[in-house]
Amino acid sequence: MTNLELKATLERLPLREREVSVEGRPGQWLATVISPDYDQIDDHERQTDVWTLLLDTYGMSVSREVEFVYTFSPLGPRREEEEPKPPTTSSSRRPPQAPDPHPQGVFTTGGRPSAVSAAWASSSLG
Repeated sequence: MTNLELKATLERLPLREREVSVEGRPGQWLATVISPDYDQIDDHERQTDVWTLLLDTYGMSVSREVEFVYTFSPLGPRREEEEPKPPTTSSSRRPPQAPDPHPQGVFTTGGRPSAVSAAWASSSLG
């Protein structure tokens, strides 16, 4: 697949005023699709539409050709997608949380590390 073929395929998406660009090289194509229609479509739906079209057109091999397709609205992120702003007053700070009593990778049974965790820890740490 060439960058022009990928661009032509993405231009078949049923979107108004879309802008499509492709950069990279075979096996590492990065594409961007911008449309005002995306302002009303959640990101997971955008990605589903894009990858359904690509899979229908190129088959499973498309995953070895295209690294990612960005889907943006020219109006910016949706309200729900914006990062929450940190509180500005000290009274709204959350109290510190206690450290995790079971470090990552340790499975417990009845509150004690399991035999699997002990074996894993001794083999990977020792």
